[in-house]
Amino acid sequence: MAMQIVQIDYQLIDQLIQRCANQQTQIQAIVQQLRQTIQALEHGGWQGDAAKACFSQFHHEIVPAYQRLDCVFAESQCVLKAIAKAFHEAEAEAATLFNAQSEQPNPLHDQQQPAAMPTIVNQFRQWLQTPQQSLVIETIRLIPLEQRQALLQNQTVLQAIRGLPGILPQTIIASLLEGSLTWYEASVSLKDGKLNASIEQNREIQAGHKHITYLANRLIFDTNPILPSFDMYVQADDILPDNYTQWNMNCWESVLYIGLLAGDLTLHDIDEIYTNVIKQANLAEDDVEAQKLAVRQALAEGLGYTQRQGWCEGALIPEGSIVFFESGDNPISHVAYATGRIALDGSPEIISLWERPNDTKSVQFTSIGELKGSDDSITFTANPWLNAQQPSWYNSETIISS
Repeated sequence: MAMQIVQIDYQLIDQLIQRCANQQTQIQAIVQQLRQTIQALEHGGWQGDAAKACFSQFHHEIVPAYQRLDCVFAESQCVLKAIAKAFHEAEAEAATLFNAQSEQPNPLHDQQQPAAMPTIVNQFRQWLQTPQQSLVIETIRLIPLEQRQALLQNQTVLQAIRGLPGILPQTIIASLLEGSLTWYEASVSLKDGKLNASIEQNREIQAGHKHITYLANRLIFDTNPILPSFDMYVQADDILPDNYTQWNMNCWESVLYIGLLAGDLTLHDIDEIYTNVIKQANLAEDDVEAQKLAVRQALAEGLGYTQRQGWCEGALIPEGSIVFFESGDNPISHVAYATGRIALDGSPEIISLWERPNDTKSVQFTSIGELKGSDDSITFTANPWLNAQQPSWYNSETIISS
C-alpha cells in the first residue's frame, strides 16, 4: 500500500493563531473599558446595596471570567505555535533523510563566506515573500549572527521587511538583532540639574547613509557622557562600526530602534517623544530628582505607557507589546519587546537588551520570569507604533524588485 503524503497547511495554522490573538486583544479591550466604567461609577458617588452588589459581581465574577477566557485564547496560541514548530522540525528531520547529500545547502542556515552574502540576501528576500508567521522566530534564530547583522545593514532587505503587514516587521527586526548591540546603563544625572538639549528643526535622513536616524541632541547629560549609538545614526558611515556588537544602547533605545528599523517609527515620531520629555522636565520643580522623575514618566509615555495594563501571572502578553518593568517610582526600570510566546519557565517570552539574567549585555531572548525582580511590577501596552494601514492581504512581493 502506498504511503499517503500529508501536506501541512501552515497558512491555516497562522490564520488560527491570528484569530485567537484577535479575540484575546478584544477581550482585553473589553475588560479595560469595563474597568474604566466601573471606576467612574465607584468614584461618582453611586452607593447603596445595588451599587455594592454590582461592584462585587464585577470584581469577583465578571473580571475573573474574562481573565479565564483571556488565558484560553493565550494557551490556544501557544499550543498552535508548538504544533507548527513540531511539524516544521519533523519535516526538516525527514528532509535530511532524503537530502543528506544535497548539493544546495540552505544559505539561511549554513555558515557562509562573505562572498556568498548576495545569495543569502536573495534567499532571505525570497523567504520574506511567504513567511510562515508561526515559524518566523525559529527560522531567523537559525541564521548565524554575522549573517543576521549583514542582513540588517542591507537596504533592500529592510525595504522588504517593512513591506510586510502587521507586527511582522518589528518581530523580524527584533529577532535579527539577537546577539547584537551592547547594553549600557542609562544615565539620569542631569548636567547642572537641567536638561541641556534642544530639538533640531526639520531634520531629515541624509541620502546615501545606511542608518535610520540621527539624534545629535543629547537628552540626558552627565559629566562624562557615553554617546549612545542611538544618537549617532545617519552621520558619516565611518562614525559607527559595521559590527553591531560594538554599538551601545539602553533598553528603551533598543525598543525604539526596533520600531525605527521596521519602518513603524519616523524621525518625526522621535522628535515628538523627545520634545515632550524636554517639556515635562522643564515643567518639573527645579531639582534633579523631580526632573529625573519627569524624564522617566515622559519617556514611558513615548513608549505607550499611558495605555498600559497589568500583567497577571500565567497570562500571555500579545506579540509586539511593549513590556514595562516598574520599580518604585520608575516606570521604565526595564523595557522589553514581547514575542507573544511562552518561554520554558512558563512566563511570557521577551526580547531584551540588558545585563540580566546572565550578564549577556546584548539583545537576547529571555522571559519575564528570568528578569522580574521581587519588587518589580509588570505592565504592558499594545505596540504604539504599529502601522495598521496595510491591508491583511499585503505581501512584500509587491515591493521587492528582482
